[in-house]
Amino acid sequence: MLIPNLEELARISADLRSKGKIIVTTNGVFDIVHRGHIHLFEESKKYGDYLFIGVNSDASVKRYKGEKRPIINEIDRAYLVNAIKFVDYVTIFDEDEPLEFLRVVRPNIHVLGNNFSTSDKRIPEIVLVEDELGGSMRYTTYTPHSSTNVIDKILRAYGKDG
Repeated sequence: MLIPNLEELARISADLRSKGKIIVTTNGVFDIVHRGHIHLFEESKKYGDYLFIGVNSDASVKRYKGEKRPIINEIDRAYLVNAIKFVDYVTIFDEDEPLEFLRVVRPNIHVLGNNFSTSDKRIPEIVLVEDELGGSMRYTTYTPHSSTNVIDKILRAYGKDG
């Protein structure tokens, strides 16, 4: 279900926690959804009862990826992610890091993609989830896919450069 605001997200996650449900989160840009994203959602869902996805807003993507991104706008990206069978709830966040999203949802488990190191304790999500929220982290197995690579391949096919 696409959730438009953090207040509603807080209510839903609190209700699920009160029923003893295990909440899992992950987040990302999800610009041009590909197999690696589906793998992330599938792996994440295995860790709990409900999977909440935070999708970066257009503004946060521009800050992170540059002015040419995102290719797909935030509403359409959230809509696409919401349609994936492993996903239970989706929201859009405007921060550079999904810290408020995580504080509101209070996941039991937060999953990072394979592009993060399990030993890199400087990642703000790890510090927040493990130290402040008492949750734990998981990491997906390697998949050689990225939206940037897909975009670059399309540009090369049409004789353009990124």
